[in-house]
Amino acid sequence: MNGFMNFLMSVQNGPLGTYIRESDWAFPTLESIHVFFLTLVFGSIILLDLRLIGLAFTDRRVSSVTRDVMNFTWWGFAGAALSGSILFTSYAHKYATDPPTLIKFGAMGLAGINMLVYELVAHPSISRWDDAAKTPVRVRVAGWLSIALWLTVIFAGRWIGFTTQDQNGG
Repeated sequence: MNGFMNFLMSVQNGPLGTYIRESDWAFPTLESIHVFFLTLVFGSIILLDLRLIGLAFTDRRVSSVTRDVMNFTWWGFAGAALSGSILFTSYAHKYATDPPTLIKFGAMGLAGINMLVYELVAHPSISRWDDAAKTPVRVRVAGWLSIALWLTVIFAGRWIGFTTQDQNGG
């Protein structure tokens, strides 16, 4: 672990991390970009989740809603991952042990597992429930879990700003 923490310190003290940390505008600009992309992720994925749990768009096929939103989700995720990775360089050493950061990453990992389980377990039978207003229980559970996990990502992300405020001017 010590070698990993040394690596994170070198990232943090490298030119990019130092620039973001010391610039008056870089961190807040990157953070705004990160929030925009995270909003795109959550805003698009919740549309699908609401369809999965039967609270919205019940007159549309799940496959149709999926097709309409997933490009936004993946582009948003790519942008959030890139901007978040760049932000991470500014305090890499601290973020690696910061509880809100660990909660955020953990919730993102669980959201990915939830999506994978949905794809492997529920999605193969979509032809039987694609146009049903009330989807199977396993599908509704996946939708509710997705909402809970992405809300956790958002809340933990905001919490990060308050645990590092003494360092980045927040």
